[in-house]
Amino acid sequence: MCSDIHEQNFVFDLMNKYVPYFDVDKHVLLGEMPLAFVATHKRRDEKYMMTRKIKVWEVENQQVIFAACSEEEVTKCLVQQFLQIVEKHFKSYIPSYSEHMSTIFIAMILTNQPVHENAIKEVKKYRKIKFMKFGCHGWAEIYATIVDYQRQQVMIHPKGKQFVQPVKKILQEGRR
Repeated sequence: MCSDIHEQNFVFDLMNKYVPYFDVDKHVLLGEMPLAFVATHKRRDEKYMMTRKIKVWEVENQQVIFAACSEEEVTKCLVQQFLQIVEKHFKSYIPSYSEHMSTIFIAMILTNQPVHENAIKEVKKYRKIKFMKFGCHGWAEIYATIVDYQRQQVMIHPKGKQFVQPVKKILQEGRR
């Protein structure tokens, strides 16, 4: 859990940034790892022909953010350990019905401690795609990110940058 008061304030501000659009649960255990919060956003789109009774298609997309605080320096080993836990438990967050199209998972480590260069490399290259039932039930993408709020840096795979915009916005607001 987050013990530093500045860290608690940052986590609280970040969590509040997600609240209007996401379902946010505080102090969640993912396997054996305590998380500061889990934020889940679901979006459902449908296309009708003439009336609502005649559906042409329907899809559901979702985004899940696992946010963990690190009170120790962030190493490649810590990042890999967190990602193993996420990979082990991510399927429980994916709906099992055929309308599911995609789920984006963000494994976010929040820290104000030093971040090793090999941890940054690991995060910037990590992107995993898993297809559910050969793609018939959609897919899941998993990204890792490190948020160093003391140095105001967000590290993530280039394709995942669009998913961490609220974090960047909070860091920019903090500079002022």
